[in-house]
Amino acid sequence: MTLINVSYRLRRDTTTNWATFNPVLKSGEIGLDTTLNKFKIGNGTSTWSLLTYANILASDLASELATHNNDTTNVHGIADTSVLATNTSVSSAVSTHSGVTTDVHGIANTALLATQSFATSAAGNALASANTYTDTSISNLVGAAPALLNTLSELSDALNDNPSFAAEVAAQLASLTATVNGFNNRITSLELGLGI
Repeated sequence: MTLINVSYRLRRDTTTNWATFNPVLKSGEIGLDTTLNKFKIGNGTSTWSLLTYANILASDLASELATHNNDTTNVHGIADTSVLATNTSVSSAVSTHSGVTTDVHGIANTALLATQSFATSAAGNALASANTYTDTSISNLVGAAPALLNTLSELSDALNDNPSFAAEVAAQLASLTATVNGFNNRITSLELGLGI
């Protein structure tokens, strides 16, 4: 078996010459642009200028990425990315919003809102006032009652837990009044009989 060395030479030229002569590459024929280090593959009918390069260089990719990053219209479905809020604009807007005191969330003037310290102070004052009122009311209720009769429990114990105590006392007073009146009538009759 005889080995035959075969070498292939690609059709090649500079960017300027390719543009000047603008040849038609045969189908599958490779043409190398030595200026750009890029190649095109012929289809047998299109001239050089109508063919697209079949490879891309790292510098081309970097350039495309830079172009993409700098594009502000129709990017990822966003009509105009220049109107998007940046971190700086958001921080500024939040700061401005935090400093606004009028027409915020339906509140005409936030300066009139109670602060936590005001609410705490007001609650403390209200509690102190309520305690004073309660203490005064209890003191007025107790009045000058002796210490052993100044609670409901002590009063109940003193009345022997008798819910009818008032009615019984009233009945006894009525009976006593009738007895006293009877004695008064007898004394009056006796005095009249004695001529006094």
